[in-house]
Amino acid sequence: TLAELLESRRLSSVEKFGIEALVEQSQNMMMTADTSERIRFVNFTIPGLTYEQVVGRSVYDFMLPEDRERCRAIFRKVLETGVPDSYDIRSYADTGPQWYVVRVGPIRDSGRIVGFTMITTDVTNLKQTQLQLEQSNRELEQSNRELESFASVASHDLQEPLRKIQSFGERLKGVAGDSLSPEGKDYLERMQSAAVRMRRLIEDLLAFARITSKGRPFVRVELDTLACEVVGDLGG
Repeated sequence: TLAELLESRRLSSVEKFGIEALVEQSQNMMMTADTSERIRFVNFTIPGLTYEQVVGRSVYDFMLPEDRERCRAIFRKVLETGVPDSYDIRSYADTGPQWYVVRVGPIRDSGRIVGFTMITTDVTNLKQTQLQLEQSNRELEQSNRELESFASVASHDLQEPLRKIQSFGERLKGVAGDSLSPEGKDYLERMQSAAVRMRRLIEDLLAFARITSKGRPFVRVELDTLACEVVGDLGG
């Protein structure tokens, strides 16, 4: 492996300079740090600073304050266990990429951990898409809550006049049902039936508004029954 070759020092000039070229030409930003978490190598130039001004400084000098404790825990874990880890982080600079994913791995010398590597990948576009999606989801959840609240209020207000239609219809049927002509009785039955259907539609509207938060599993339905109900609604 590359690590074994480096430890054995059995590298030809092509291998040695080839590895250096790979690191220098990589599109990923790379750096190494010792166990004191001070930078020992970087393959890129930090805006406004020379290589000499970066090497020897703490890795935390190039992080936002709110990210330092989280990253310190990851560095400590890698140094203590030798198990690679990763984290995402915002850039501390105002220019250039805004988000990175950093892969952290141990540096070993004859089996002993003497530092760690950091390979940094620009994920600004991916992170911005993720943040936009999360914002859209929050807005959608808020919209759904408002829709459910509106549907609940609207269904209550709309059902009140229907209850009066049904109530007075029942009274009319009891008081004057016998004196109504067959045609009048038919009209009254149609009115009562339409009020029942309207109330059911309002209840279904409320159930539909709640479907995102209180959805029920799909169930089999009889299409013949539904078709008959539709024909009845259209005929009423």
